[in-house]
Amino acid sequence: MDNSATPGWYDDPDDVTRLRYFDGLVWTERTMAKTVRTGVDSLVPPSAPAPAAPGHALGAGEGVAPGRYPAQTYGQPAHPQQPDTQQAWTGPVARTADGDEYASYLQRVGAYLLDGLLNGLIVAVVAGYPMWRAMQPYVDFIERTLDGETVDQPNPLLGVWGMVDPVWYAVAFALSLIIGTLYHVLFIGLRGQTPGKMALGISVRRADRPGAPGVATAIKRYLLVIVTGVLGLIPVVGSLGGLVTIIDLLFPLWDQKRQALHDKIGGTVVVKGAPRR
Repeated sequence: MDNSATPGWYDDPDDVTRLRYFDGLVWTERTMAKTVRTGVDSLVPPSAPAPAAPGHALGAGEGVAPGRYPAQTYGQPAHPQQPDTQQAWTGPVARTADGDEYASYLQRVGAYLLDGLLNGLIVAVVAGYPMWRAMQPYVDFIERTLDGETVDQPNPLLGVWGMVDPVWYAVAFALSLIIGTLYHVLFIGLRGQTPGKMALGISVRRADRPGAPGVATAIKRYLLVIVTGVLGLIPVVGSLGGLVTIIDLLFPLWDQKRQALHDKIGGTVVVKGAPRR
């Protein structure tokens, strides 16, 4: 009997209340409750025998009369069942087409904060001295003002930017941008996880396939951060970059695939668990 089948979700041979993913050759460890799709759990009788290879599965558009079960087919499995990826992200399960569950918003926020802390520590070590030199004119201005000296007031349009050393600030900014880019692009591109995501048990993958997304995809994913960072250097316009950053961070709250704007640019999603190889 030919046990080969199309990769997809089938009745779990070990648990009739769940579905198990078959990769075309062997059963995988990924399972989900049949309640992922409305009514699926009522279509397979608890007494149905478990197939040795993928057995019965609901084909797209198959109808089942109330109170009846679809016929079991052995040797020639039907089309695999697909998880519902279009349900609201606040539902009990929201998954990719191949079964990876999307990471929760709190997991993403936690990883973002941890990565920000770690990246900030690295930047402080590498770019701390250039930033200190850049801020010296501003520090001198504050000290002289507090001492009661008469000092020239900065251009109101420039604000603090008019009181920093532009050369040293450019050096500090460039170092910070390079460190942040390398941190995220290399970790995400090669491993699918930054240290913060490792700690929170989530990972980044391409939307169309599992595994580490690759450096090229990671660069596309980080472009929005680079652009908003550069915009932040421009007086007045910098506030627009800040607004885009806020929208980017909040976007997963209402997106069905829990993607941020930078995920949509890069074609990535964030899922629970380590990357699948």
